[in-house]
Amino acid sequence: MNSVTVTKEMAGKTVKEFFLSLQFSTAQIKRIKFEGYIAVDGVPCTVRRVLRQGERLEYQTYAKVFAPPPSEHKGNVLFYDRYIYVADKPYDQPTHPDRAHSQNTLANDLAAYFGKGFELRIATRLDKTTSGIVLGAFDAVTARKLGDMLCRGEIVKTYCLLAEGVLQGEGEIRLPLLRRDAQNVTVVDDCGKPSLTLWKAQPAGECSLVYATPVTGRTHQIRAHFAAIGHPVCGDVLYGARPAERIMLHCERLRFVHPTTGMPVEIFCPAPFVTR
Repeated sequence: MNSVTVTKEMAGKTVKEFFLSLQFSTAQIKRIKFEGYIAVDGVPCTVRRVLRQGERLEYQTYAKVFAPPPSEHKGNVLFYDRYIYVADKPYDQPTHPDRAHSQNTLANDLAAYFGKGFELRIATRLDKTTSGIVLGAFDAVTARKLGDMLCRGEIVKTYCLLAEGVLQGEGEIRLPLLRRDAQNVTVVDDCGKPSLTLWKAQPAGECSLVYATPVTGRTHQIRAHFAAIGHPVCGDVLYGARPAERIMLHCERLRFVHPTTGMPVEIFCPAPFVTR
């Protein structure tokens, strides 16, 4: 059973929004909803329940942990020990299998790498069109610890991106974001949730090389934030950019304290679209 006390930052979110902030996929949330258990202060509730500060949220994931069949290609694993693993997810590859992609996902490639008995527990999933670092756990206890760390903002992710137009220096984007699932898009809206992205940038020809750190964890946060200030991620046509060979967005650096050993961990995986 996973258990967490609702913080000031979590207050006002629905249970579903809390799960999304932990990078749970829509499919995972549905399985928790229908096959697992959700309760606040011991009272069972739905994912629409709005959380209040100081309450105790408990949730149990579905009983069967997903064991993906191995693919023909081994995943690019950057680091692992007996508790966690870090992998580099390629562009245009789903993290989890779904109805449209039952094979050739990162999950299948990790199963090929780690072999028989591998069970998927992804802590920091990425969109299909975003490449880069993904963090996962080998066991349920470590997975719960990573989830709690994400909730407290203790896992810092830095993304490398190319943005249209000229950006220079550093700054922050503090704009509320609202998710519209039907359109698969996130928009700036006063009815949305507070969202903060920190950035540093330098010109790179007709575009800008940007390093962005999302302090909050909204779906499509970086894509929506940079589109909102007139500098969409290059290739991101969904958010108004011109077409390109790919969306130029890559999770390049991950920093956190190991949930079991207490040692600092920093993983770097350079963006493939940047020449250094």
